[in-house]
Amino acid sequence: MDVMNKMVANDYKGRLIFGILAVVIGIIALVYPGGTLKVIIILLGIFALLNGLSILFNAFSQKSKDTHDLLVGILYVVLGLIMIIASFAFLDVLMYILAAFLIIFGLFQLYEMWPIAKDSLKGEKLYNLVIAIIAIVLGIVIIVYPGLAANIVMMIIGAFLIIIGLINLLGAYQMKKSN
Repeated sequence: MDVMNKMVANDYKGRLIFGILAVVIGIIALVYPGGTLKVIIILLGIFALLNGLSILFNAFSQKSKDTHDLLVGILYVVLGLIMIIASFAFLDVLMYILAAFLIIFGLFQLYEMWPIAKDSLKGEKLYNLVIAIIAIVLGIVIIVYPGLAANIVMMIIGAFLIIIGLINLLGAYQMKKSN
């Protein structure tokens, strides 16, 4: 029974810490969305750089040099450096990729439903048309305002983190109360 109490106590502390961190990071993401996103990209860049260096180190330490590992390691290092040095440019590229995806998705939706929609626009057909138009318009807005779109995405992530954090804090409180 003592082991079970320790496990529940540790889970309570873990949930409490996770909840607090999620709420704090969520608030920071809401208040400073651009800066938070830049930090995330830089951290991912550091991760990519370290991963690439690790792959290169392993590739060079083996007797038989694997060209695939060398190329992958070099690509990770280059990607990591780009993410660290030019985080905002990298962010714009990601936003343009998202915009292209949304526009292509919307166009495919329209193309797919075009022969069907000639009869009538009711129910699922109307829903698909609305989704297609929203996707295309959103893609165009992201192309025109990539920085604003990135900030909005970060604010949505911040709100999500706050909700997840509050749920975990409530769970930690309930766990502590039941002990």
